[in-house]
Amino acid sequence: MPNAANPAFLVPIGSKDIFTKGLALIKPLSGKGELKKRILSLIPPKWLKRKLPHMSFENKNEVNRNTIILPWSQKICDKLTYISFDDEMKDIIVHKYAFTDTTRKMVRNEHAFLSKIDTSKALGIIVPAIKGFEEGDGYTYLMQNYLDGMHMKELSPNISSFFSSLNSNEILPLSDHPYIQNRFPLIRNVLNEIGETEILAELDSLYEMYSNEKFHVATMHSDFSSSNTVQTDENQFVIIDWEDACEDGVCIDAEYFKFRKTLQNNESWSIKNADQFLVVFHYFYFMTKKRNELMLRRFNLSGGAFNLA
Repeated sequence: MPNAANPAFLVPIGSKDIFTKGLALIKPLSGKGELKKRILSLIPPKWLKRKLPHMSFENKNEVNRNTIILPWSQKICDKLTYISFDDEMKDIIVHKYAFTDTTRKMVRNEHAFLSKIDTSKALGIIVPAIKGFEEGDGYTYLMQNYLDGMHMKELSPNISSFFSSLNSNEILPLSDHPYIQNRFPLIRNVLNEIGETEILAELDSLYEMYSNEKFHVATMHSDFSSSNTVQTDENQFVIIDWEDACEDGVCIDAEYFKFRKTLQNNESWSIKNADQFLVVFHYFYFMTKKRNELMLRRFNLSGGAFNLA
């Protein structure tokens, strides 16, 4: 099943028609991914069954529907994300099941933010509609509508305005800002634990440089990258996966999108202002929160620039 070590989609291969429709729901992040998708669409499912590992399963709650299981960074026993669709592709639903305390908290958090984020004043910006939510014995379940399209390669001009609209009226220097104060202790603890003291010293130095810069306390998506966006055929821009959203953040989501794209291109990120520092700081927090020691050891931070080894 999909996980961090084996991040593959599981696509239904009951028939050529269903296989092709399942492939159509995959949103590649690159031209290489799109090419793989096109090549796969030409291969008969019978051949795939002979050459590749496959499994059979039945979902009693989804009669006469098909399922594509999405890759995820958790183990399958922690969280399961899948898309179900009917043969006519008229009813397509995203399902998220979480089974551990950590993943259930994430799904609850996404439900809470999807319930209250108001995009009515944001031209062309939308979030998925909630179709259902359930707390069960040992699981949390969120069902939302699927929005077809491709991942955004460039930011829409309306994105920055949308995130700015989520600012509160409270403005604080970084030295007093809850975003920093609630996250820096974890970063320090984890970097010290794994012996990355030199890079921590660099991070501290940059923080001191920008500690007097003032920012609104803002609602923040916290994982705003290309993979969490959809640009529809109607040129609407959808922001998905609000699991890490917070209310004590800073308005750097649009800058963080550019930062992640820079890393994806294997380029170095220059830090010349407080916003550029904060996206690096947030990446440190994101990886320390996930206890991703392998990624943290790849971090290079020196001379006002950040890159991955």
